[in-house]
Amino acid sequence: MLLAAAEGVGNKRIADDHGVSPVTVRAWRKAFADEGLTNWGKVRSGRGRKPTITEEQVAEIVELTTKTTPPGQTHWSCRTMAKRVGVSPASVQRIWSELGLQPHRVDTFKVSNDS
Repeated sequence: MLLAAAEGVGNKRIADDHGVSPVTVRAWRKAFADEGLTNWGKVRSGRGRKPTITEEQVAEIVELTTKTTPPGQTHWSCRTMAKRVGVSPASVQRIWSELGLQPHRVDTFKVSNDS
């Protein structure tokens, strides 16, 4: 967008070409004019979604997943973990996915009694 603006293309055309609104193009051009590229791509403090799950909760989920099993079960499910820690099942699934945890895949080995 900034390169098109530097070539003299209008805000409306830039917006149409890039799938954004003309207001967004104006905001980007103003930010570039005010600050240059020094802070480009950085999210300003106070912006963005605030985390609802604490680092302690994430650490607890990882600890429980890797070192324990729920009573009477072979592995944690998203629902049982969510209920135990006090977060949503979707949050547990997101944390497991981000960290590559798969508690349903249990490595076991059983020696056969067959002679």
